Amino acid sequence: MRLILAFAIVFLFIFSSCCHKKGCIEGIDNEVQFEGFNIAEGDTILMESAAIGNGFATIISEEIYTVRLSFQRFIIRVNEIEFNRDYRFTIKSTGEISEISNIRMENQGCNKCFPFGNYDFHYLTMKSFMQDGQTRQARKITIIK
Repeated sequence: MRLILAFAIVFLFIFSSCCHKKGCIEGIDNEVQFEGFNIAEGDTILMESAAIGNGFATIISEEIYTVRLSFQRFIIRVNEIEFNRDYRFTIKSTGEISEISNIRMENQGCNKCFPFGNYDFHYLTMKSFMQDGQTRQARKITIIK
């Protein structure tokens, strides 16, 4: 019995020792939050994307999302947010528009802990973005009214 317990402790020590950094999660969170909006405002949101700096003269993609409420915040789960585009979100019920631009990414260290070694990697994650001309430091897009 003691041998099994000793083996289990050694086993846990070996496998937990290589997991000292955070896991690798690359990219931009595809969940967009809207804070400070009235519940009645949250029905349908139009998301448009355009090339960086063209003032939405040419729309690359246009998608409509329905809102789900979570802790008094509107949340939409979008298909994809790319750092090399500008975005415009329109709340259909009120006509309010918020523009997201200048998405900045940064390298983060992480590791992939595997039973046969400790592998260090780096990945890109969002560092900041501009909402309606104001820079915001954040790992995910949160639109504040």
